[in-house]
Amino acid sequence: MAQYENGFLKHVKQINVLAIAVLLVILLLISYISPGILDSQILARNFEPAIDAAGRLCVFVLYAMTIVLIVNYIYYGVLQLSRRNVYADDQREQLIGILRLPDARADIHVFREKTKKLTEMQNSLSEIIAAMLPNALKQQFMLEQYFRTKIENHMNRFSGPLNTITTISGLGPIIGFLGTLLGLISAFAVSARAIQTEGQMSPDTFGQLQYSLVIAIMTSVFGVVIKIVGSVVRQAILSKINKIQDEIASIPTESMYSE
Repeated sequence: MAQYENGFLKHVKQINVLAIAVLLVILLLISYISPGILDSQILARNFEPAIDAAGRLCVFVLYAMTIVLIVNYIYYGVLQLSRRNVYADDQREQLIGILRLPDARADIHVFREKTKKLTEMQNSLSEIIAAMLPNALKQQFMLEQYFRTKIENHMNRFSGPLNTITTISGLGPIIGFLGTLLGLISAFAVSARAIQTEGQMSPDTFGQLQYSLVIAIMTSVFGVVIKIVGSVVRQAILSKINKIQDEIASIPTESMYSE
């Protein structure tokens, strides 16, 4: 295994060296064929519109990421994770009462008969009750494991949204920093062009410079805000998931004690 990893790393290094060598050869050929194409002034003039457009795109992407975070929290954290989608108000208490009955714990048929109405409520707890195993019903330890495993499986459907929120909150600062760099490059390009052509900054040029700086600052702020909002949203959803899991997993334990 170690020899395979060493050989793989050796090939990766060779590929990286080859890629750098090819890039240097391409740059040398370009500078030889068209010497002025790599001039800093020409590059700035050619890429300034693209840089400005990329900065605007970063702002738009950050806006969209903020909206996605809010929509994810409203849909999954508020609507999908509401308690009524997991169990009804009296469904949990009725189940605890049924589990306290010796005949219901001893015979799966009696248990199914007594929980028939509870399985018709179309929620997560009704599915857990309907899939009850006879062996789990007779042994307290297995019953506790059954409830915890089942509710964790039901809550696993939220792993996708949580991964999306984590990815967005992680990318927010990176895109914000990229927007800051693009804004600063645009600002320097505007000021340099004004000095070279006019010898000073006109009010219009100064306005363009201020706009570029606003883009640079705004993207950083949005990136930090997305990181904060994403962390808060993720923690809020995780807290609700853990609370619901504890409420369902504690049903067998509460059934051991008489009212």
